[in-house]
Amino acid sequence: MSEGFIPMDEDKAEVEHSKPTMNAALISKILAGNKKKKPPAKRAPKVLLPPCISYVSNSNSTYLKFPVTYNITRTFAKPKINEIKLCACGNKGKYREPKTLRPYCSIPCFKNLKNRN
Repeated sequence: MSEGFIPMDEDKAEVEHSKPTMNAALISKILAGNKKKKPPAKRAPKVLLPPCISYVSNSNSTYLKFPVTYNITRTFAKPKINEIKLCACGNKGKYREPKTLRPYCSIPCFKNLKNRN
């Protein structure tokens, strides 16, 4: 045998011996990489300039405080009043006819509406 030639059995043994160390090295690199992550950056709270709307809360009440230069118009929407629609027979209408949108409460009432048209 020459010096550069390695028999097959010794070559396999050498490769099998090197595999666990390579796997261990790769696993240690992966685990080390996970530890080196940067923590998320902390953001400073945003500071508002003086003419701003503030929220004041006491034990008795809660207020919104507006600056003097702030023009506020007090327009509040009125709540909608649900009108109770009565059908042709005088009962509360649960449904609406598709064409005329008139209310009806039952199938006989619907047929009466159809006959009137």
